[in-house]
Amino acid sequence: MMKISVKSESRVDILWLSALLAGLGNEARNACDGLGRAGVRLPSGRMCIDGGASALLAITAPGRRSWEAHVLTGMDVDRQDWAGRRLGPEGEAITFERRMYRGRGQVAVVEARHAAATAGEVAAACFERWHRSIGPFGRVYSVGRDSRGGVRIAWQIDRHVDVAGLIAPLIGRGNWLAAARSLDAVHGFDLARSSGPWSLSMDVTAPSLGWRLGSTRWAWALDGAAKRERLARWITAHGGDGGYACALHDLLSGYDARHAGSIGRAVEVDVCEGSVTAATAYLGATFASSNDLPGYQRRLTWAG
Repeated sequence: MMKISVKSESRVDILWLSALLAGLGNEARNACDGLGRAGVRLPSGRMCIDGGASALLAITAPGRRSWEAHVLTGMDVDRQDWAGRRLGPEGEAITFERRMYRGRGQVAVVEARHAAATAGEVAAACFERWHRSIGPFGRVYSVGRDSRGGVRIAWQIDRHVDVAGLIAPLIGRGNWLAAARSLDAVHGFDLARSSGPWSLSMDVTAPSLGWRLGSTRWAWALDGAAKRERLARWITAHGGDGGYACALHDLLSGYDARHAGSIGRAVEVDVCEGSVTAATAYLGATFASSNDLPGYQRRLTWAG
């Protein structure tokens, strides 16, 4: 695994500003430093969810605003490694590690199977059951772990597959309809009738918590007022801080430095018992050297 090159002047501004916006105050610097090192990435190696970004900032609902950031720490021709942190009200602190895969090789399946087996027999059996159902219609694209002991495995569904016909019988029609309605709202059109891209993930250590459906189709929309307003309404509708969602999107949109992709990258919803239990939006940012930004003074180093 090749480490991402680091430039000393490229570090933490975007993360620091986002942490301040999330209300971390004097803890913002420590929060950023706790993510470890990340920096200017190579021009190749992008994937759907990041679009070339070096960092992903997550907005979650329900609940008060929290700061969640993920940084790219290494990549190879067929995979990426990410490290993340979430800091929230009442002392919530969660760390994440995630590996994302490119292509249809068996490495992803082998590593997903190992991660599930390491978490115990229940997790291993859960992975095998769901991989038998979804594997023929897609691929394992992500394996993640968190400090609570969770192991989240995600499948990307092939674009030619009737996603409703595949997913609804597996998770229940009520869960599918709840997810589809929510994702339609944030996209502003009937995503459920499109070819996606779609993903399905679950924490194989706790399958009773339900399923997570998502799409990177959100990245195709222009980062204008309409997209920002739909995001804010969507987060508010699911019990989150829509004002924070709007402000973070504005922060990332407020600097013009070599745009190479969309700021709004992906959206996901968790569903269980016919209802959406959580919603998450990912916004992308790329670290850039201060040498490339005239007038650099603790500025955002680019979002997109």
